[in-house]
Amino acid sequence: MRAASAMSVLAALLDRSLERMADAAADVRRFDREAIREAADVWDNNLFPLFWAASTSNAGRRERRARAVLEWMADFGERRRAWMTEQAAIAGYDIEPLLPPARPHTPGRDFRGHVMAPQHRLTRPNVDELSLDYDLAMASIRHLRVERAGTPLTAHVQLLVDRRFAVDEAAPPALLNVWLDDVTDIAFDLADTRGAILHTGPREVGICLGPGGRLRAAGGEYRLDDHSWHLSTSGRRADTDTPARTSRSGPPLRPPGADRDPDAHAAAALLHHAMLELRSVRYAAHADDIHVTKLCEAFSGAGEAILTAGSQRGARRREAAFRDVIRAWADRGDGGVQPHGDPGWSPAAYLLQVLPLSPGAAGRSSAS
Repeated sequence: MRAASAMSVLAALLDRSLERMADAAADVRRFDREAIREAADVWDNNLFPLFWAASTSNAGRRERRARAVLEWMADFGERRRAWMTEQAAIAGYDIEPLLPPARPHTPGRDFRGHVMAPQHRLTRPNVDELSLDYDLAMASIRHLRVERAGTPLTAHVQLLVDRRFAVDEAAPPALLNVWLDDVTDIAFDLADTRGAILHTGPREVGICLGPGGRLRAAGGEYRLDDHSWHLSTSGRRADTDTPARTSRSGPPLRPPGADRDPDAHAAAALLHHAMLELRSVRYAAHADDIHVTKLCEAFSGAGEAILTAGSQRGARRREAAFRDVIRAWADRGDGGVQPHGDPGWSPAAYLLQVLPLSPGAAGRSSAS
């Protein structure tokens, strides 16, 4: 492992994301939709902070900013922190010395201030607790999808479940989403769609559906989509342990970073647009419409390019460097990269929309 600066790790995580997505789409027989979605999703609210961290020639300030961004990213949850650690290690970095100790996970709160059901691993204690509040024996199947994710198979099962606790009559139904990794056995009859049993074990987990349906896998997770979960036994217990939404002891509600030079903002907006396009593979029906490989090629090495441009001394040099980065991305991306539903889109055309939206850049063109 290399001795790491926070900014180097941050840039490497962006470059690893692009490499990971390109690898996941390289062979249609092993297309990994979830890996692409996961990597692109990381940058929804972390990309602009990365540009903010990189945009200073003061090495000490850049390092302090990058640490703040890494901490913000890792605070999203155990799964995000594990992803960052894994991807940084692949790039040759040990990220743990740059992060504070992991905090015990607590549920978040929605806009009403109610605790929200967290995502859980399929373990016996978790399933036993779930069964106290929801009647799985009366569950009905809403959705079942099995697909290839690289070499192994994955599955997503969505169940309509009955609550064992009282709610308002107007409350929407409760849905239980179950995700299985490395599926090894599948049997399902469309005529048998009622009743579910979650199985857990040291080496295998699974779900029985109806009288004869079954899915077995190496591991899995589940999450409730229930706006009334806060009224359940588990929800009431979580409510007492979860800080109020306005508590200053919780993570910041906004990502770090605000002011950026106009051209840095334009470059960030362009790359952010591409990440949102890549993330749209989450919609299975449109996954084959996304030009994953071409987009990843167009922005390949973006992390290093952003770091180099942002570290230039003086605002003029820095903005000129970001304009060069934008031109390079636009030149690479104009070879037929159009998002689905917009055949006239290209990185260069998009810049004509982005640059006028940059702070202080009104009236300026991409050629300036």
